Amino acid sequence: MLVRVWILDTPVYFSQFAIAGSLFLILTFILKNNLYSGLALMMLFFTALVYSEIRYTIFGSLVYVGLVGSLFYLNYEKKKILLGILFGIITTAIGYFLVDFIF
Repeated sequence: MLVRVWILDTPVYFSQFAIAGSLFLILTFILKNNLYSGLALMMLFFTALVYSEIRYTIFGSLVYVGLVGSLFYLNYEKKKILLGILFGIITTAIGYFLVDFIF
C-alpha cells in the first residue's frame, strides 16, 4: 500500500503512512506488543482516507474485526493484542495530525 500511495504523488498520504509506521515499529520493538493488531488498524485508517469510499471502509473494518478475533482465537497474549491496538491508535493519530501540521 505504501508504494501505491507513493505513486499517487501526494506527499501528505505518504508522509502519514511513513511517520505512523515508523513510530509504530519503534514502539513494537521496544515494548513488545502485537504487530498485526496495530499495523492493520493503521493500514485500515490511512487506506480509508486515500480511497474515501464507505464500502471499502466497511469491508476493511469487518476484515480488521476478523483479524483481531483470529488473534484472540489463536491464543496470542491479550495484553499484547490490546497494546498493539492502543499503539496503533496513538501512532496513527500522531502521524495524521503531525503531517496535517507540517503540510
